[in-house]
Amino acid sequence: MSNMNPKITGSPNIKSSSLRLPGLFGFIGILCVILSILFWRSFDPAWVLFANDGPFGAIVAERSHVPEAFTGSWSDLNGYGLREPGALPNITSLCLLLLGPLGFAKFYAPLTLVILGIGSWFLCRQLGLGALAAILAGLATTLCSTFFGVSCWGVGPQAICFGLNYLALGIVVSPYPLKWWLRYPLAGLTVGMGVMEAFDIGAIFSVLTAVCVMAHAVLAGGNYFKTIIAGIGRVMVIGIFAGLIASAGLSGLIGTQVKGVAGMEEDARSKDERWDWATQWSTPKIEVFGAVIPGLFGFRMDTPDGGVYWGKAGRSPAWDRYFASGKHGTPPDPRFHMMRYGGGGNYTGVLLSLVVIWALAQSFRKENPVFSPIQNKLLWFFSGVMLVSLFLSFGRFAPFGLATIYKHLYGAIPLLSAVRNPSKFIHVFQWSLLVVFAHGVYGLSRRYLETPALANRDLVSQVQSWWANASSFDRKWTRGMMLALGVSVLAWFIYGSYRSQLLNYLQEVNFEAAMAEAIATFSARQVGIFVMLLAISTALFTVILSGYFNGRRARIGAVLLGLLLVVDLAVVDTRWVVNYNWKEKYVEASNNPVIDFLRQKPYEQRVAISPKWLGEAVRASQQLMGADQMLQQVYGLEWTQHLFQFNNIQTLDIIQMPRVPTDIAAYETALQFDGNPQNLHRVSRKWQLTNTRYLLGTAGLVNAIKLLDPDRQRIKPVMAFEFYQEKSGGPILTRTNASGPFALFEFTGALQRAQLYSQWQVSTNDQDTLKKLADKDFDPAQSVFVAENVPMSDAANSTNTSAGSVEFVSYAPKHIVLKAQAAAPAVLLLNDKHDPNWQVIVDGQAATLLRCNFLMRGVQLSKGEHKIEFHFRPSVNSLYVSLVGISIAGLLICIIVLLHRRRAT
Repeated sequence: MSNMNPKITGSPNIKSSSLRLPGLFGFIGILCVILSILFWRSFDPAWVLFANDGPFGAIVAERSHVPEAFTGSWSDLNGYGLREPGALPNITSLCLLLLGPLGFAKFYAPLTLVILGIGSWFLCRQLGLGALAAILAGLATTLCSTFFGVSCWGVGPQAICFGLNYLALGIVVSPYPLKWWLRYPLAGLTVGMGVMEAFDIGAIFSVLTAVCVMAHAVLAGGNYFKTIIAGIGRVMVIGIFAGLIASAGLSGLIGTQVKGVAGMEEDARSKDERWDWATQWSTPKIEVFGAVIPGLFGFRMDTPDGGVYWGKAGRSPAWDRYFASGKHGTPPDPRFHMMRYGGGGNYTGVLLSLVVIWALAQSFRKENPVFSPIQNKLLWFFSGVMLVSLFLSFGRFAPFGLATIYKHLYGAIPLLSAVRNPSKFIHVFQWSLLVVFAHGVYGLSRRYLETPALANRDLVSQVQSWWANASSFDRKWTRGMMLALGVSVLAWFIYGSYRSQLLNYLQEVNFEAAMAEAIATFSARQVGIFVMLLAISTALFTVILSGYFNGRRARIGAVLLGLLLVVDLAVVDTRWVVNYNWKEKYVEASNNPVIDFLRQKPYEQRVAISPKWLGEAVRASQQLMGADQMLQQVYGLEWTQHLFQFNNIQTLDIIQMPRVPTDIAAYETALQFDGNPQNLHRVSRKWQLTNTRYLLGTAGLVNAIKLLDPDRQRIKPVMAFEFYQEKSGGPILTRTNASGPFALFEFTGALQRAQLYSQWQVSTNDQDTLKKLADKDFDPAQSVFVAENVPMSDAANSTNTSAGSVEFVSYAPKHIVLKAQAAAPAVLLLNDKHDPNWQVIVDGQAATLLRCNFLMRGVQLSKGEHKIEFHFRPSVNSLYVSLVGISIAGLLICIIVLLHRRRAT
């Protein structure tokens, strides 16, 4: 099959000179030096990188251990238990195996960025763009804050996916002679590995790569009909092999994120209800300016010195409707509708943006062009991808009525409504923009650096001589840069004059006055930094155009380009590198009386926090409300996400579950307190049914907490405690204190984690079961509902007091062993979520897994002593398919290496 190897067709008087630059290993060396400087703190044994979506505690948790997680993962630490995709045979799992949890937390993010940079470098080399373009594009891709930020945020698999798709496209367009049965299967396996890393984003990029392959087939020339057929054939081969290697990832994705998920029904009502949920993280149009003005809307949510993100990404649409209505009616409840949760991490760099614009302008040049016709078409193609992906990223903020069209497409295309957050398409925009940037560097290098020097002039003389004889295009471009600089200075002053309006807006969206002042000052300063960077970039660009860096000075020009590019991007990237002392955060913070108490056999009970609305319901004092708010914050941000996972403490409160399974949604709805005082018992009923034995609350609200249990006898204080810090900025520590202000309570009415019932009720109607579970007169301690037709015993009409006893022999997230002494035929209820992938063995023999109390699992036992084992054993067939795909990839690589050696010989 034909390959595309674009060649420059510029002016015949352009003669290439030797600009010797490092190859792949040299590039990797440069990359490692830069990343080592940015991530220098990771080399300290006591420090790790903060990763919001991959905290160290979650990596250490028993459920995350590899290689056990390759055969499936059961998340037992929050909620009722839930099936997760588990570890996959991909690059991320390999890093975890090789580095261990601590090394992974330290170095995984920079490793993903190295893979990303190598992928970009490889594509540029295969496109024939030269060493300088490959190096600068590789550095720009690695340091682009869109990609750098996601790696530091804990979603490094996305960066790996972006790099793998660069690599796959490089394999497709490579001029190296390869048979189609080597080229396209290997490209497909690479794309599939990207899907296995990044799931839905991997799927988006697989579509992008397919579009690029089709464009490659058309641009390669030949009969139009034949090229279309050839492109379709190549895409099909790539798709087959991508699906082969991604089998395990796709199976886990569909099984946990699509099937059985509440709201995923393909009907108009469900899609309308999910529109707000799916488009909450859309890119506001105005925030596109943040791509060229570093930190215009702030950086992270926790950035100090006024750099807190203040944009609208992540804002609940309910707030937008409230503001659009002129703030009529009741404002949305901030507990359920976030004002903001995002980050200004889409900075592309000033110099990079200038080079991109220059490249696009050059692609339309008729006389003495820099690029060949094929390169021009490539630039137009990737510009089209940039434009489409940018509009898609706007989501509900799309202009010109496109949001309405998008909403209709959202409802018409099957499963499109399952894709959340249009802002994901900004990754496609940046990915394509960096390819255009590589072409721009290539054009600059060939036209202005890699040409023989006409004369050895000083800088001023060279610029004056060049301007006197400059081409019309160069003159217009230089004047355009100067005009842009002047407009930017003017815009900076205008923006500063609107400071009072900005302060009013910031306070309107719930920033305190002091923080609003800091944000306004920071944002204006960042515009000034942009003006300075634009001035420096304009000056360097002009000197390059003048020809001052051609000939022997070419390497100096290349170094200055790279230096300005790296400094511009790396300074912003430092905002995303946040480290902390893991020994202080986890080990020292865990050595407190509350955690010590809860981590003793944590699998025998769950922990929860008192409801947020409780203080308001009883009209608590401001002091009590402030204490409760502090407890909620520490519990939600530090304990559940970090200390509980580090110590394998199980909590009823769900940390994050954007796609709620239908059975959990129904269960939560049935037991949810709806504000009706007659249904207040549902709060303690949920705790009772879910084995939630311990509660955290404010000591001053003890009487209010007791009101949550209608019997008012089963909630008792265990210990009072307080928070403190030994040093400013240090971890939040805990110690006992007779007066609180916080307390740990025991709810003695909670069912045991494993409990025997000699009395049960068969209920195959789920709605009826949920209604009875929520009924105030039902006693969960005396009877259990079973969804299967289990025959009743003679003891079925007796009370449950003589059912027998059960105790844990051993516990692991995927393997639970119990010993039971049944006084009569009984049903063993295990208060963990039911899943068909659980298998139960009684006395060495397979038994029938029961679904009890709608959501939980159980098994029927005969009278006597029994050993019961629960094994989580999801199908691993897809894992074997992926391993076959990995083996094929290894085989193809070996064949290519052997062929290369044979040709060299």
